[in-house]
Amino acid sequence: MPRVLACVIGAAAIAALPGTGRTEPAPEVQTLACRPTIACTAEIVPAGALEIETGYAQRRATDQVASSALALVKYSVTDALQLQVGTNNLVAVQSGAATQLFDGVYLGPKLVLHRQTDTSPAISASALVMLPTRSGADAVTRTTDADLWGYLSKDLLGIHADFNLGLDLLSVDARPAAQFVAALSVSRDLARGFGAMLEGYTFEGGGAYASHDAGVLIAMSYAPTPRIMFDLGGDIALYRDARSATLFAGVTFVPYWRRSASPGGGELSARR
Repeated sequence: MPRVLACVIGAAAIAALPGTGRTEPAPEVQTLACRPTIACTAEIVPAGALEIETGYAQRRATDQVASSALALVKYSVTDALQLQVGTNNLVAVQSGAATQLFDGVYLGPKLVLHRQTDTSPAISASALVMLPTRSGADAVTRTTDADLWGYLSKDLLGIHADFNLGLDLLSVDARPAAQFVAALSVSRDLARGFGAMLEGYTFEGGGAYASHDAGVLIAMSYAPTPRIMFDLGGDIALYRDARSATLFAGVTFVPYWRRSASPGGGELSARR
């Protein structure tokens, strides 16, 4: 798995770094990563921008270790509408089980309802559906779920805060159960492209489909250019129903931006 992640990060870095030819420099656009925190920003990259997030996570429990590679692809159709498709298990490896490839996919739109101002936060909402892509008892994703999330984001006194509330309807096609999610993430720019993140979150409910989970996440980030950001950190579980801790590393990058896609668009407030 570390070799897989290294290849992904290397390819991302090559795709995101500016070229060395004589063409005009690419317009400035900044990554707006939803990972590694549970809470996501209410803001999106400008119209015409393609943003990719990928990473590696290792969940540790008392008697087993589960590893997975994650991926999320986002495309902003307009400055207010973004389409998303991703998977939490591009590659999934569990102790004592076979390696699974592309186990589950989620997709749907995210809509920005209000842009951040000096006095008010950015507000957005998303509606996603999670679908299984494998069958059998060894599949990681086994139910069809519907997720409805609301996002608030605000920059204040050098701190960026993201607050999310979510309703996940698990197994919507057979005996559905509701799971409620709340998460608050704060991040701050440090020096020379480095940043720090701190988050608290909780997942409540979900019936027989989900374990009670809550945690405190701490991470560091590094952005060598506005178009690429690396992250590394850990997540300590407050309840030990399913895990004790999660370690993660990853990268978010913007390989493509068609600036003319939105007349008068392309302006983006700084996040990190």
